[in-house]
Amino acid sequence: MCQPLRNILFGLFGFLLLPISAANATLPTKWESVNFDLIDPREVVKINLAPKLELQIFKARHARLENFGWKVSVFNKPTNTQSKDLLLPRWHGPHPSDVLAWISRDQYYPDERTLDVPGYPYEVRIRLFDVMTETIGEYAVFKSGRCEVSWRKVAAASLSDPSE
Repeated sequence: MCQPLRNILFGLFGFLLLPISAANATLPTKWESVNFDLIDPREVVKINLAPKLELQIFKARHARLENFGWKVSVFNKPTNTQSKDLLLPRWHGPHPSDVLAWISRDQYYPDERTLDVPGYPYEVRIRLFDVMTETIGEYAVFKSGRCEVSWRKVAAASLSDPSE
């Protein structure tokens, strides 16, 4: 085969593969996850999502009750006491990133929920399994169960507006 014809064919073949490569670049990546018991004694679990993002899962405290719940947050790194939770742009009241016993008991949010990280190509999924709660006075606490917090990179086209 002559060289000019070969160059044309290779160029055409490369051009035909371009849409396949571009389509694959926009697909979400595989979920990565961390699992823990809802009555886990740890105070916080920290995961690096990206060079500038950190996922934190920390124990929600109540003055008189153990195992009140957990809070799932995403922060810009480096984090400090003034860091803003990216999952809470503007919100009042219980949020889908809250993993609290009363929310589970009352089914305020479903046991599986997915949240976008506003302004970043990431999403976080919270899933609860085999949850048992106990009501103590007007409050609820976890007696048992598991939580899986997962994250993945998504297509840039699905980015949320951080001002929402």
